[in-house]
Amino acid sequence: MKAEKEKGKEKEPFLAETRWNKMAVGDSNQAADKDSIFERTFTRLYGKMSLDEKLRLFWLSATLFFIIGGYWLLRSIKDPIIATITGVEAIPKAKMMSVVVVTGT
Repeated sequence: MKAEKEKGKEKEPFLAETRWNKMAVGDSNQAADKDSIFERTFTRLYGKMSLDEKLRLFWLSATLFFIIGGYWLLRSIKDPIIATITGVEAIPKAKMMSVVVVTGT
């Protein structure tokens, strides 16, 4: 028993000088908690991306958005413009020509 007390006394100064650190369990969860809800959703949908990849994704998505938006707008105003310029009779011919032009290019 005396030996145990001496061992305990020997360890006390060592333990007092030692700085204890918490274990690094769940560091990925702590980083995820700091991210915004948008960042977590984005990562869940598309995976981890660097800033350059996110910018590329943004620009390509914006390009697709404007191409489809421009096509939709022009398609919806095509018939009224043709009817105003050449008359309603030219609309079927214009639609057939647009199929030929689109498949030809």
